[in-house]
Amino acid sequence: CLVTSVRRGLLTGGGLGDAVPLPHIYEFRDPGIRAAFDVSFFIIIVIIGLNVVFGIIVDTFSELRNEKQQIEEAMTSECFICSRKAYEFDR
Repeated sequence: CLVTSVRRGLLTGGGLGDAVPLPHIYEFRDPGIRAAFDVSFFIIIVIIGLNVVFGIIVDTFSELRNEKQQIEEAMTSECFICSRKAYEFDR
C-alpha cells in the first residue's frame, strides 16, 4: 500500500489526488479528510523526502570540493617525490 501510494503519488501530475478516485457518495467530512491526506502526502514525501535526497547530493559535492582543495594545497606546498615542505626548499 505504501509503495503504491508513493509510486502513484510521485508519477501522477497532481500528486496522490489524481491517483485515488473520489467516491460517488460521501459525507460532509470526507473532502476535508481527503484534503488533509493529500497535503500530508505532499509534505512528507515531496518536501521532506526530496530535500533529504538533494541534501545528500549537495553534501557529496562539497566533500569532493574539499578533497580537491586539499590535493591542490598539497601540490603547491609539498614536493610530490620526497614529501618535504616547500619552506625547507626555500632555505
